Amino acid sequence: MVGLAGTASAQSTLAPHTFEVVRTVGVVNIRDAKTEKLGPAKAGNVYDMGNPQPVDDAARLPVKETGKESPDITGFKALAKEGNVTIKAPKADKFTDLKLDTPYKLGSIVKTGRNAFADLELSPKNQVRVLAKSEVQMGANMKHALIIALKLNSGKVDCKLDNFPKGHLFQVQTPVGICGAVGTAYSVEELLGEHSTDTNIFVSDGAVYLDGQYVRTLDTPLGPGQSLSISIVERERERLVTVTFNGQSGEAITLLLWGREFTFTVPAQADQVTGTVSLVTLRMSSDGLDVPPEVRVNENPVLPPRINEQPESPAGL
Repeated sequence: MVGLAGTASAQSTLAPHTFEVVRTVGVVNIRDAKTEKLGPAKAGNVYDMGNPQPVDDAARLPVKETGKESPDITGFKALAKEGNVTIKAPKADKFTDLKLDTPYKLGSIVKTGRNAFADLELSPKNQVRVLAKSEVQMGANMKHALIIALKLNSGKVDCKLDNFPKGHLFQVQTPVGICGAVGTAYSVEELLGEHSTDTNIFVSDGAVYLDGQYVRTLDTPLGPGQSLSISIVERERERLVTVTFNGQSGEAITLLLWGREFTFTVPAQADQVTGTVSLVTLRMSSDGLDVPPEVRVNENPVLPPRINEQPESPAGL
């Protein structure tokens, strides 16, 4: 099949702080840690993870440009709703019905039932639609008052920011990272299973970046018509991570995944097999994901060789 690399046959135990490429679709390259050259990510190859990247949620805050210190946005109100929609204020002990055109404080939690939605307005022309079966917390960043953060606990939100205050930053926080943009329209979905989580980001207009400790966009953010999905499935002592980039033929994006640089390119001539996606599935040990390189311990003497490393010859040869 064109553009599809097969699943690795061996399911050997992986050393802590390593991952194996299980499969790829489209064109997926990884930067070599030693030569710094890009090369194909091939099924069966095992790589060292890089160091986790600290997340600075204020890194993109344009404070220097405006000199602002106090926020223009201090709360929100509901412009429209349908179905069962409830809200819990920061110091309240229970949820109550969400009321239209009523000021609510940042830090409040909004929940929508089945077949329900709520349109929340932060300021004129800056709205968030909370779709059915969702739970969000709208609040301000505790350290940076000019950052308005929506914590997406579950479900889906559509964000439309046509007139966000200058010097401010709006972020959607998910388990895999922070999605942020100003002057744009995008949606973020968080699906939680018993042993899995799926994060889906779709951009309608403008540009959206993702900053996370293990997943982040580099240089170029997601643009109009592009989407990014991160699926994590937990298994006994290991996890499978699938990252999918969807765009137009020939479009590419560079991501930092678990400290390693990947470039995803949609095939120039999409077919029925690859479609308009480029993806990679990684297998990694659940143990040692957060273990720094200096304290790694290999307790498994028989392991797949890491890429660019030669397996040791048997004794006596």
